[in-house]
Amino acid sequence: MSRNPERPPTPKNERDRDEYPWHEPENVRAAWEKHDSVADVGRHFGISSDTARRILERYTDYEPKEYGSHKLNDLNPEDVGLSPLGSAKPEVLTDGGTPHPDAGGD
Repeated sequence: MSRNPERPPTPKNERDRDEYPWHEPENVRAAWEKHDSVADVGRHFGISSDTARRILERYTDYEPKEYGSHKLNDLNPEDVGLSPLGSAKPEVLTDGGTPHPDAGGD
């Protein structure tokens, strides 16, 4: 069940506001402006990084970055300083030598 970001959970009383300050959007926004990372916001409120990420997604313009090997599929060789696919020419040995065994020769 997803919550409407415009309707944050309302603390039942003043004690809840003190006990769960991350339920108040203005507190979350202020912490995000003050700290450099999700982990720092989590430490600020005494909550896990996962919880901090969720409240930042709900109350701020925070968008998580994608990490992991699935991003490799989106890369081109030029993105990492290599020649474009299909542009490499086969090595021609003009000195009569033989290719190194690891070079893929027969």
